[in-house]
Amino acid sequence: MQIIYFLLAIVAGCTSTLQFGINSQLKLLVGPIWTVCISLTVSVIGTALVLLIVRQPLPDRAIFAAAPPWIWTGGICGILFVLAGAVLAPKLGASTYTAALIAGQLFFSVLLDHFGILGFPKHSVNLERLIGIALLTAGVLLVRRS
Repeated sequence: MQIIYFLLAIVAGCTSTLQFGINSQLKLLVGPIWTVCISLTVSVIGTALVLLIVRQPLPDRAIFAAAPPWIWTGGICGILFVLAGAVLAPKLGASTYTAALIAGQLFFSVLLDHFGILGFPKHSVNLERLIGIALLTAGVLLVRRS
């Protein structure tokens, strides 16, 4: 089952790189902020259609009232992700931008894992993880040089 999850993560990575390219082209037509608005509006419409198809009921209102305020900030992360992809990918190139993005994700995910933040299971920073970050950073530099 783990291999299926791994393969799905690879597919998700492919679609995010595709999204950078699509949004960078849209940015040329409407500008960066409208690109974010259009991209995320299409996402909301698509998600709403999926909810209708699978007949997912609305969550109970009490869940919304009890949620901590920071729980709603994930959408802000999405805005920054879409905006950065639309603006930075065409400046850096798809491979350099993606490599830098993955390096940032790996570095921050190691911190989240180390401290068990946001419900992630604790995985202490160790030599292997530090070497992995160093190798990925070296990979970003190598991709950027070519």
